[in-house]
Amino acid sequence: MAGHRAGQPTRAVTARRPVGRPGHLAIEQELQRVRSGPTHSEEGRRPVVALILSLILLASAPTVGSAAESKGVQRNGPSRTVLHAIARTLIPPAAPVVAERDAACVEGLTFPSCVDVYFQDKGTLKKRAALFISRARGRGWRLQRSRAAGGERAYVLTRGSYRVVAGFWLDKYYRPTRHCKAGSLTRSTPATCADHFELVATR
Repeated sequence: MAGHRAGQPTRAVTARRPVGRPGHLAIEQELQRVRSGPTHSEEGRRPVVALILSLILLASAPTVGSAAESKGVQRNGPSRTVLHAIARTLIPPAAPVVAERDAACVEGLTFPSCVDVYFQDKGTLKKRAALFISRARGRGWRLQRSRAAGGERAYVLTRGSYRVVAGFWLDKYYRPTRHCKAGSLTRSTPATCADHFELVATR
């Protein structure tokens, strides 16, 4: 897919995710995968940043089985236009956008409740991450924590009712090729050709 500059409109695709709460056993199994680190066969796997996000959302998701949800009632979250507008303020100005994808991340909120953005920037992981975080802080975001996550470095940022989980590939894996398929719905795992972040409206 040809890249687009951050200031230009990008065709977005949509995806719906299961939004139920995983059991403790499943969480422990996934955490064990995170601790084990990457292998050669996992270089192109789906980033475990999505796992970290799902664990974070456990605390903020509405209680399953509430009266409103049992009747199929959903709360209105931010509009798709608002979500994408906020997401674009985080993209470094010189970084081509590979894909933007709508998704359902928070139970009880109207679709979409989050947006995934895949983008390419130049430089080392340290440089790419520093630029992203500096840009976010200049717009009122607070860095909550960071940690190694498989073949990536993950960063969690918050601003009001919004949360961002960003993943930057380690230098030994990152390959920002021109024809990048990261974020494509036809792939079960994204390529290492783009860094990414997920913007979530937690309420």
